[in-house]
Order: sequence, then structure tokens, then C-alpha cells
Amino acid sequence: MNSMTITAMREKHLDAVVAIEAEVFSDPWSRAMFFQDMQADCAHCYVAVEDDVVIGYVDAWFVCDECTVNRIAFSKKKQRLGNGSTLLSYVMQEAACRGMKTFFLEVRASNMAALRFYEKAGFIKAGLRKAYYSDTREDAVLMSMTVFS
Repeated sequence: MNSMTITAMREKHLDAVVAIEAEVFSDPWSRAMFFQDMQADCAHCYVAVEDDVVIGYVDAWFVCDECTVNRIAFSKKKQRLGNGSTLLSYVMQEAACRGMKTFFLEVRASNMAALRFYEKAGFIKAGLRKAYYSDTREDAVLMSMTVFS
């Protein structure tokens, strides 16, 4: 059985991250966007690796006492296997250990699978960002979770 490990995202991971990004998002981030985030003090970027292959990643910002999950994705063949829950839990634990109390993310209003995934993880719908996505002008659902210590 393959075991997934989670490690800090490095430049050597970017080709795989960008390939997954293009596979799963209609508005993919560029290599430069991920590289820029990796350099930012507030950004915490991790990859999920299986048999030395990047199968998923997360990009989150820790600012003051808030964590914003900017991107989280797995290659399509690695979705719906519990990997997303493992990676989301990992980044949330890292954030909580650094004093983050509130978590935020945006989801396309039409992405029912993602909305159910985040609700199952404990997020609630906190608002709507009208015409948020530049590729379609689709609304984003703002989701949040507060962790009490």
C-alpha cells in the first residue's frame, strides 16, 4: 500500500504542482504565482507525495490569527480517496499551532462536491463574493471556520 507524505513545497515540485493545477482548475495559477507564494513570509505551501510523485498540494496564508486556504488540489486519479481531508487537516493543524483561530477559503458556487467536502470538514458558508472568478464571472462562496483553543 502506498503511503502519502506531506512536505514543504520546493521549487523542484513546481512542474508537478502546475500540471495538477491545470488538470483540475479552469483558472489555473501559473508557476510564477506558486513560486511567488513560496517566497512570501505569510505563505505556507505543502505537497502531498506518494512514491516520490507529487499527487496534491495546498497553498495557504497565515496572517495575524487567520488562515486563508488559497489552493488545495489533488490529481484527478487521487481524488475522493481521503487525501484531501488529510492534507486539509495537516495545514489546519500547522496553522493552529501557529496561533491561527479562523480559517477562510472560497469555492465556486457551482462546485457542489467541494462545498460538501468543506462542510464535512466543519466549514460554514459565510458569504458570497459576486462575480469572483475572472474566467467565468462566477460567484464564490466564502466559507469559514473558527477554532477555539
